[in-house]
Amino acid sequence: MNEPLKIDRQQILDIANSRYVPKRLADGTAMLCEVSGAANSMMRRWESVFREYPDILSDAENRASVGRTIQKLRDYLKNLEDKMEELL
Repeated sequence: MNEPLKIDRQQILDIANSRYVPKRLADGTAMLCEVSGAANSMMRRWESVFREYPDILSDAENRASVGRTIQKLRDYLKNLEDKMEELL
């Protein structure tokens, strides 16, 4: 017959405490991978859409809509660049 494992309360606390690692607040360096990953994901997704649905670029209305989205991104990136310049 198997004997149940006997662990007292202090042993459980010791095990739990040994596994605890205080959380570190994220900083800019830690979050650079998030920014890079988001940009790479966007590019992969767009390329996939353009490959699978070529009419998104050949159809005039679709192309105009993509153009507006591109301009929106350009505006955002320009604003971000301006903010970065201000910090110098």
